[in-house]
Amino acid sequence: MRNQRNDDLHQWSCRLVNTYETIVFEDIAPAHLSRRAKPKQDAETGHYLPNGGSAKSGLNKSIRDAGWSQFIAFCEYKAANAGTVQVVKFDPKYTSQVCSGCGAVVKKTLSERWHSCECGTELDRDHNAALNIKALWLGRSHQEAQAS
Repeated sequence: MRNQRNDDLHQWSCRLVNTYETIVFEDIAPAHLSRRAKPKQDAETGHYLPNGGSAKSGLNKSIRDAGWSQFIAFCEYKAANAGTVQVVKFDPKYTSQVCSGCGAVVKKTLSERWHSCECGTELDRDHNAALNIKALWLGRSHQEAQAS
């Protein structure tokens, strides 16, 4: 499985480096995303409450198996060898909360996967974040990025 994953990561990183001049990633720390669920204790009885630990452990395994850090490392060294490609990491803070259409803040919990704004913008939460990161990278406001 590890060899197959590494092969896939190598192939995709080659495709990106051979196709684009700039590759922008969220500057995420998969280790922080894959922390254990914290136990919750009932203040009155002292018993432990359900905390979604089993679901969280499955998500943690998926995050570690995806090889995000490895993929970014492959892209970085292949871009350095190409010489004409740059890899940039961008702070993802609030990028999924800000509407890519109008710039309004639309608070969401992590479980909410769909971005819906009063301005009429409707899209996947991750797609919304990607549009915001692109706009930030290009140094534009949300409205200017939407117009182009």
